Amino acid sequence: MWTKSEMDKLTVEQQEVVGRFESRYESSKMWPRELLLKKARGRSDWDFFITGLFITIGIGIIYFYCDDQKIKFFAIIISSVLLLQIQAARTDRRLDVLLELLDFDRKSKDDSDNSKTEKAG
Repeated sequence: MWTKSEMDKLTVEQQEVVGRFESRYESSKMWPRELLLKKARGRSDWDFFITGLFITIGIGIIYFYCDDQKIKFFAIIISSVLLLQIQAARTDRRLDVLLELLDFDRKSKDDSDNSKTEKAG
């Protein structure tokens, strides 16, 4: 990071090069954060959705084509348990990502605080 007085000493071309370099550096630091945010928002959970869909379709087929009431009841209980486990796993994954995001933000804040104290000192 450059101070304003140091930037004023550089030519316009040098300032442009420094600006491009710093913008790339900042965007590369933010890329992991964006991925974590995407995961935390749950937009990468298609595998859970597809699994739940297949379970529901399978149980529906069993329910409509089977005449035994005990098998129907057992199928509904098993599907409910499986769908609850899928939801719990999805929630657990999102909580893990939120904790990673919190650690990432704390580390970024500590790094920025350290760089500010180095400049001041």
